[in-house]
Amino acid sequence: MSPADSALDREALSYARALLKPPLPRDRIWLLLAASALAAVSALSLAVAIPWAATQVRDAPVTRVSLTPAT
Repeated sequence: MSPADSALDREALSYARALLKPPLPRDRIWLLLAASALAAVSALSLAVAIPWAATQVRDAPVTRVSLTPAT
C-alpha cells in the first residue's frame, strides 16, 4: 500500500503530533509586574523627595564659618 492510499488523514496526524509536543515555556508575568512596580515606586519617591529636600535646604538656618582666627 502506498502512502497516498493510507486510511490515516495526514492533516489529522500532524494536528495530533502538534498536541503531543511539550508546551512552549511561558514568560513569567510576575517578574514584569514586580519590576514595573519597583520602577513606579522609585519614580514616585524621587518625585516627592526632590521638592521636599529643596524646601528643607531653603528653610535651613544659615551658619557662617569664619576662616580667620578669632582674637
